[in-house]
Amino acid sequence: MRDDGTLIWATVAKGSFSGSACTYTQLEHLASFASALNGFPVNVEARCTYAAGSEEIGYVELALFCLDHAGHAAVSATIADPPCLKVTVGFAVEAASIDEFRAQLTEICQTGHGKATLLGRLG
Repeated sequence: MRDDGTLIWATVAKGSFSGSACTYTQLEHLASFASALNGFPVNVEARCTYAAGSEEIGYVELALFCLDHAGHAAVSATIADPPCLKVTVGFAVEAASIDEFRAQLTEICQTGHGKATLLGRLG
């Protein structure tokens, strides 16, 4: 793994709300987040959060959580691109979408590049 930081670019969108930001992260941090997503959510109290950067230089945060005892999940995604953009959106996600996102993050951590997309649930 590299120790000089890896540039990440994040875009969040829901309906007419959207924004993009970039910041730096350590691949080890991203790999830990990907690992924590394995089988998510495991119970109704499950929560998995990833944050990188700061609101002063660029910030990305994803907070996944379980909605109910049936295992439905949702995400709150926040990005900040100084000096004036900050967007937070929330949406429901399917377990299969989380699994695909985790696999994409794992690939990024192994190769040092790539794209990961977490798609929301329709309806």
